[in-house]
Amino acid sequence: QACPQPIEIDMSNINNIVFYKTAYYHKTCFCDLAQQKAASKRGKPADWQYALDNVSELEIDAKNRLEYPFIKDSFNEYLLANYNVVAVPDRLWEVAGALEKGIYKRKKCKPISIKILYETWQWGQHKLNKINRQNKMGHKGPINDEDRILYDLAILVSKVPNYLAHKAKLEALQAEAQKETKINRIDYDNIHQVKVES
Repeated sequence: QACPQPIEIDMSNINNIVFYKTAYYHKTCFCDLAQQKAASKRGKPADWQYALDNVSELEIDAKNRLEYPFIKDSFNEYLLANYNVVAVPDRLWEVAGALEKGIYKRKKCKPISIKILYETWQWGQHKLNKINRQNKMGHKGPINDEDRILYDLAILVSKVPNYLAHKAKLEALQAEAQKETKINRIDYDNIHQVKVES
């Protein structure tokens, strides 16, 4: 943290926090500092100007960094609750870390955040359970749930585009529903009573 004032974080709503180089800042403090540094002839004013011009990206980065340990903990608890394992295999976290960097099976891929991987897993869990039942009936597939987690991970990575399309469709429907409720809402504050005299 680079700001003199403490930074309070509400994990359900992380906003107005910026991560730049190695430190966190309040967004307003960062913008003030960046404007000063960009106007200065010392240091690297071009870097500060670039940061100032891209402050929204720095805010997204801060949010992702701050959310990560909480999402990972929730994801870990979810897997422990849905699979018969004492601990989630380290290999899963290695693959998840590589996916975030845009690498899968030593090849370049679209980066997939741990948050999207977790959401995809929840979305696809019923299908994964169905595949597991079919595998057991056919005496094939992973022999234990530790292996099954990695098996399911391989299935889900290929299904991320399907999940993202599903998520986008839901968000569009929600936006449309909100738009309709705004249109149909009556503003009672603008309605005036008129005294009727007979």
